[in-house]
Amino acid sequence: MLAWGRTVLALTICALLFLRWLPSHRVWALVPVLIATGGGALIVLGRRRAADRAVRAILDEHAEPPVGPVFAVSALVVLTGIAALLII
Repeated sequence: MLAWGRTVLALTICALLFLRWLPSHRVWALVPVLIATGGGALIVLGRRRAADRAVRAILDEHAEPPVGPVFAVSALVVLTGIAALLII
């Protein structure tokens, strides 16, 4: 669960860095900010459910890695990067 917390922290820092573009790129600078912030919010909201599911899986001795969330975060990072590149 700590890794997801670090991921949210990294997304927040990226969003804050994108805010530095606001004076030069105006409203378009908010696109990557909203993508990173929205993705971080979804991670925070889904962490509790994922933690409960992980605890149940450990108790049932049938734990599998969460492939879906990893792909979703990878897509989020790529989407944020593409949005930033399009703005530049």
